[in-house]
Amino acid sequence: MNLSTWCKIAVLCLVLNITTGCSFTLKNDVFTGSDEDFTHGTELSVRTEVPEIFSQNESLNEVLLGKPNYLTFTLGQHIYTPSNLRSSEIIEKENPYAGWLFTESSLSFIKPGYRTDLSFSLGLVGPNSFAEDVQRFVHEDLDKGTDPKGWHNQIPQEVGFNLNYSVSQQDLLKKNFLLPLTKLYLINGLQARLGNINISTGGSIGLRYGKNIPSLIGYNTKDWSLFTEVEVSGQIVGRNMFYDGPLFRSDVPHSVDSRPLVGQVK
Repeated sequence: MNLSTWCKIAVLCLVLNITTGCSFTLKNDVFTGSDEDFTHGTELSVRTEVPEIFSQNESLNEVLLGKPNYLTFTLGQHIYTPSNLRSSEIIEKENPYAGWLFTESSLSFIKPGYRTDLSFSLGLVGPNSFAEDVQRFVHEDLDKGTDPKGWHNQIPQEVGFNLNYSVSQQDLLKKNFLLPLTKLYLINGLQARLGNINISTGGSIGLRYGKNIPSLIGYNTKDWSLFTEVEVSGQIVGRNMFYDGPLFRSDVPHSVDSRPLVGQVK
């Protein structure tokens, strides 16, 4: 993408943010100087309040989890690579080259201190995800990394889909903790994913401390925020397409076994 494209995305976000809520997320290993596993992610999300007619449909609310508050649409791309981009050979026991171009629709159910999200992702894995094109643009045209040599070994084409569920809780532990006007919160959550992209379940627990801490809606409507947090999370993984390869194909040039237990501290 050229500078003109990025400017158009920025203007689109500004326009949409006036009437709804728009966010643009960019994650890339170029900021850390390395390429390994999850190496790039771009997501453009537009969120709007659920229309009153929809939220007041009692029969539908019984099927769901109550009255939904927000509806979010996301367009995104994720890229995965091994650590050694200079090799054109398959690198055993390292993440295969893979791309994931997807859309996601999600419903958010929010109450004071609680948030539940139910979402469905649909997209393409393989050459039509344009992962190779994006990485070559960043590494070659922008001269921000090594020329990747192994994209011919990427996980082949497959339609990907996933149903995702998560619930979050934020409990106030103490006001004016250490400093005036600050608050200390306990945060915890549970997640589950089911589809040919990812089958997993997990949980997290942590602490969040600061001033004007955002609510579980995801942003602060009162004032500026300043906070820090620490979180410990763990997952039980049944399969991950970006390690195990496609579920419905056998002609996979490279795959590795996903780890059944994954933990993270951040």
